[in-house]
Amino acid sequence: MAHGRTEIQATLAPGYPDPGTGGFPLPPDIAIQDPKNTTPYKNVGSLGVQQELAPDMAASIDFVYARGYHLLYLRNANAPIDGVPPDPNVGFAYDIQTEGKSKYLGMQVGFQKRFGQNLGVQLAYTLASTKDNTDGHQYQISNSYDANDDYGPSSNDIRNTLNAGADWRGPFGLILGGTVNFLSAPPYSVLTGLDPLNPNERPPGVERNSRRGESLWTVNLRVAEQIPIGETNLQLIVEAFNVFNHTNPTGYVGNLTSPNFGEPTRVAPGSFGPRQIQFGLRFDL
Repeated sequence: MAHGRTEIQATLAPGYPDPGTGGFPLPPDIAIQDPKNTTPYKNVGSLGVQQELAPDMAASIDFVYARGYHLLYLRNANAPIDGVPPDPNVGFAYDIQTEGKSKYLGMQVGFQKRFGQNLGVQLAYTLASTKDNTDGHQYQISNSYDANDDYGPSSNDIRNTLNAGADWRGPFGLILGGTVNFLSAPPYSVLTGLDPLNPNERPPGVERNSRRGESLWTVNLRVAEQIPIGETNLQLIVEAFNVFNHTNPTGYVGNLTSPNFGEPTRVAPGSFGPRQIQFGLRFDL
């Protein structure tokens, strides 16, 4: 199995009779430790400017650049060449490599009105692009002999992100606050689903993470009433997350053989989940 390098091999699954082939033994899977592997690292740079617009207002813009090197991915070192595996006595050869790469380009715009005159506002918008050829050490590249075939939009390539919030203090102790969060559509890959030894195989000419799901958004609201009690303040609080109960789907099926191809499999967790309402009391001593 060595191709001009030293490798350490370990048998993961010995051969065993396969009833589907009349009892003929299947070749064992092995693991390979490549001594050429090195430690992943990242270079990051940014340039930005902040400008005061008024005594209580400021705006900022930042440009961010990051490159990742020697990222981990998994390949099958015994993947067939022209339909024939290099070593017919071996099944899957688990070979973790550190030749992955990534690139991030982003523009971050911010606006802040510090709390004053009973109002505070914050706004943050990011326009970004993220590309790579791996999703981590357990990600199996689609072409075991050329990792560049998987270089494309990363699985977390969210092009547009918007977070906005406001806090207003009204008469009679009324406090209103709210946030709006928006993420543009996340990507997912189209997969053939035909090769059990290559779960990330794509149709010819189709880029990794070439399809997009739906954008995600949510609106949260906080209402409080502040009641003075002697030298303390009592706050009655109602908080609603995802006020409009907007469904934020995720986990899209990319397998072309599935009857659910292109459909989401779950609802996004956390702040993008189903509507939640909670009540609370707070004493400020």
